[in-house]
Amino acid sequence: MQLETIVLGTDFSDTATRTARWVATRMAPNASLILVHALEPNTPPAFLVGAGLVTEGRDSGTRGQCEDQLRELALSLGRDGARTEVRVGRAHDVMSEVATQSHAQLIAVGPHGNRAHRSLLLGTTADSLVRSAKVPVLIGPRARISGKTRVLAALTDSSAREQVIAWAAFVATKLSGRVTVLHALELAAYSHAASLAAAHAHGDESLERGEIDVMMRQLARHWLEESVASGIDRSIIDLAVEVGDAAEVILSYAAKQGPALIVLGRHEVARGLPVRLGRTVRHVLHASRCGVLIVPIS
Repeated sequence: MQLETIVLGTDFSDTATRTARWVATRMAPNASLILVHALEPNTPPAFLVGAGLVTEGRDSGTRGQCEDQLRELALSLGRDGARTEVRVGRAHDVMSEVATQSHAQLIAVGPHGNRAHRSLLLGTTADSLVRSAKVPVLIGPRARISGKTRVLAALTDSSAREQVIAWAAFVATKLSGRVTVLHALELAAYSHAASLAAAHAHGDESLERGEIDVMMRQLARHWLEESVASGIDRSIIDLAVEVGDAAEVILSYAAKQGPALIVLGRHEVARGLPVRLGRTVRHVLHASRCGVLIVPIS
């Protein structure tokens, strides 16, 4: 895997700048960067428009100021030759548009502001971007991750596993770190499989819950082993299987390991249908303190 072009969206907040610096220096030091800022369109009162008191377009001074800030950011990243873009529009639309036009492989943005409450991304640019972007989106961390090298690849669906692991391994290699490939055995699925196992035992009451638990974990680990595709350095991969709600398991593991990044898959939907984030993705995205990379899966 190679990252040739990355769109870095910024609102010039500390968290956005920190995300841009981490991506530019640690994750993809050789990629071409496009620094993007969106000027949200104004919707002035109708009576001002009717009276001819509102002119079309943005004040050139505001645009020029933003362009200067982008150039200063590029210099601070050691990328004085980076391309900069200031466009009028909704931020998630602008970044998706730039990524499509430039054939970028990744969009990276910071979490909105510095607040830390649970619904931080609800209804914000980051949330809308994750829903709509056709390329992977990295939402930067709320807490500092300097020096952290662990990447957590959370597998919640079989069709997403190879892409999620590939991205996680790519980032971990850049960080000279390791990958934890984690799968949560959801309680409903676990109970169903346990019932089937007991049935196949033909009523053998010696097959206790502990034995079923061991068997389930072994099967899940085997599935994870098969998920690590050829071409990925197996020596940097650790496997983990836990029973419980997927989002809670992922967040619990992240709290224990302190990774730089969590990688998750998000399924595309048919054209014309509203994009909805799965409950697990939404929960992790909103509650994680580290960075989260969402990979769209077609």
